[in-house]
Amino acid sequence: TVPNLKGLSKEAAIGKIESAKLSLDGIDSTESDFEAGTVIWQSLEPGQSVEEHTSIRTQIPKGPSESGDRG
Repeated sequence: TVPNLKGLSKEAAIGKIESAKLSLDGIDSTESDFEAGTVIWQSLEPGQSVEEHTSIRTQIPKGPSESGDRG
């Protein structure tokens, strides 16, 4: 079963992925207004039943744009 990773730190998310016997396919960094360093998106829906070693991707923001230009 796919765990809910949203709001977890990178380390906590990796631990949950390993405990669920899934494979981490990658962590994407993105500029965002969400808190830096916590998972905001995952490629598989939480609670979904999948086979062991299914790949999952996550997205973790690195913080807001440095430019400060909001248009």
